[in-house]
Amino acid sequence: MKPEWVKYRMGLIVIVVATVLLEVLSYIEFSYARKQVERELVRTSYTDIMEASLRIQLEMKETETVIQQQVWLLEANLSEPAYIRQILSHMVLEDDDNIVGAGVAYTPNFFPEYGRWCELYALWHPGDSVTVTQVGGAAHDYTRKEFYLHAMQGDPVHWTSPYNDPVGAQGHVITCSVPLRNKSGEIVATAFADLKTQWMGESINVRRAHPAAFTMVMTESGELVADPPDSLASQALIDQLIRMCNDTTVEKDVVHTSKDKKHSVMSMAFYDPWKDADGHMYYRSRRDAPHWIMAAVCYDKEAFGELRKLRVFSGLLRVVGLLILALIIHLLANNGRKFASTQMAQERIEGELKVAREIQHELLPKPTDASLKRPYTIACSLTPAREVGGDLYDYFVRDEKLFFCIGDVSGKGVPAAMLMAVVHTLFRSAAAHESQPVRIIQTINETSCQNNESNMFVTMFIGVLDLPTGRLRYCNAGHDKPIWVKGREPKVEELSCEANIPIGLFDDFRFVGQETELENNAILFLYTDGLTEAMNPARKQFGLERVLKTIKGQNSPEALLEAMTGAVKTFVEGAEQSDDLTMLAIRYELPENVDEWHRSLVMDADLREVSRLSAFIKEVAAELKIEDSLAKNIRLAVEEAVVNCISYAQTETVEVDAYSNGEALRIVIRDSGAAFDPTEVREADTSLSAEERPVGGLGILLVRQLMDSINYERIDGKNVLTLIKQIR
Repeated sequence: MKPEWVKYRMGLIVIVVATVLLEVLSYIEFSYARKQVERELVRTSYTDIMEASLRIQLEMKETETVIQQQVWLLEANLSEPAYIRQILSHMVLEDDDNIVGAGVAYTPNFFPEYGRWCELYALWHPGDSVTVTQVGGAAHDYTRKEFYLHAMQGDPVHWTSPYNDPVGAQGHVITCSVPLRNKSGEIVATAFADLKTQWMGESINVRRAHPAAFTMVMTESGELVADPPDSLASQALIDQLIRMCNDTTVEKDVVHTSKDKKHSVMSMAFYDPWKDADGHMYYRSRRDAPHWIMAAVCYDKEAFGELRKLRVFSGLLRVVGLLILALIIHLLANNGRKFASTQMAQERIEGELKVAREIQHELLPKPTDASLKRPYTIACSLTPAREVGGDLYDYFVRDEKLFFCIGDVSGKGVPAAMLMAVVHTLFRSAAAHESQPVRIIQTINETSCQNNESNMFVTMFIGVLDLPTGRLRYCNAGHDKPIWVKGREPKVEELSCEANIPIGLFDDFRFVGQETELENNAILFLYTDGLTEAMNPARKQFGLERVLKTIKGQNSPEALLEAMTGAVKTFVEGAEQSDDLTMLAIRYELPENVDEWHRSLVMDADLREVSRLSAFIKEVAAELKIEDSLAKNIRLAVEEAVVNCISYAQTETVEVDAYSNGEALRIVIRDSGAAFDPTEVREADTSLSAEERPVGGLGILLVRQLMDSINYERIDGKNVLTLIKQIR
């Protein structure tokens, strides 16, 4: 009996020790996970705040632009109330959906017939109608209002604090005002636009980290500017948060500081008695005027709820594990039960890997609709060596450009798959706003090098194909060179590529980009080294020569991939796949010209010729029956683009062609001067004063705002700038 008793006691000791170790590990794991969730919560809140600030800033900048574009016209017609009414109506109807009203407030007694006060105000009504009335008077003395006083003091642009305007805007608004001067330079009036605050609360709460989270905006004095929808927070909770934010006795922590250390995010804990829940508010002040406070609010039960569920679930799993351990100790000789337990664990791992593979597959682009007519055809395939792999490819179309990439992460399995997902996301994020492949790779590399303690790297090829012209810009980061099939009698060769290093090694490496032109029906074939290094049972590799031989005679991406897959399968003779194999084939077909209408103008590169250009655009607008205000914007954009061309390209003549298919107007401006890409010119910061703002940038800003799209290419030694505007 003694041996059995000793064995039983040792089993209990093992179980107790295992229980203590599991609890200690669970506590450490939970603490670490909570800290990670807290860091992610801070980052998410900071992102929400910055996104809300950016949305508000963009809307305010657009409102400022609307007013500033009309200043010269208002100043030129200050003494003509009828024309002023037309301008104000146009501003409210055409320029900005969130402008509820706009007006011009004159200095006292400017128009004797109106009496001491004269404030012409255009108010927008549902149904896109506008009424313009004179609202100034003793009951509405605008000369005491904030927007009027600052404009009279010469402030170039001023935003007021939120206020209720029952006479003009008939609601809660903020006002942007600018001074208007007469021909003598004296300030005699102020032009202003009222922006309704309701859109702020709705706009900044479109995307939320959690269902009950919300974002709000308040002034430094504690006045609410934009509150969330009633479904997210009660007014009582909002009032409580504002009081706590301004109460110096409430404990607050700095949880995030920007890289330039110019602003910080503060954190404040609160309790919501209406929901019986704890939460945190993260807030910061805007650096630009007006200096509002942007705040993101979230509840702890949502932020940490899943983590707590996971802890309970893991606790249950530990209990089950301990029971299994006790059973194994009690039935140590029962190898069958032990084998069954091992088999269950293996099946669970395989199930998790299957889910991971499905998630990885969802990251890849979906096949395009074959019924849609496009100037390109794409075929692709990805075959991982294990359940999950480190290869990636992606493609999408933006601004008549096909963005595509292929990559291979060092290593295999789950770590490579995780890095693949990160790089794929970085490519999508960078390519959404950038058209130069070298800059996209530069951005991905700089981000990938951060905290890369595992020293993993990625070989990658990124290309951007301009669909109207066939111009291909690309950058290769240590990847296998793509194969190019071109010519009537197909010529198969490797695409010339600069020897750049892979992504993730050195964050200060400067990548070199290249460009070429694809002929009609040319095919690009991209692949990872899993193709050339596929081995047969004799350990021989498939090799580049077999790849080139297989490509010959294939005239479509689908047929090419099918032939390549079959050739590899035949070569390896059933040997186990040792590396991920990814292929991407793109065929380019020159788009047909569908423009039915065309007019052209050739003019000298002389600013005096702009009058001819203006007359030409007017004739184009008349023939196409374009509405007057739209035709005016088009003329202004084209004139600005041509003036830029004359000023910087150093050319002798400028060719202007107008094309239309009845739905859109396409203006193509060509010159044979020095290469000059106006889209690369940094847009002017209109928030700066004229003295602080560097020269240049306003022209391209104006063209972007007036036209639907702007595209530059250097073709056959000529600058080609294309402007497109929908006219129907």
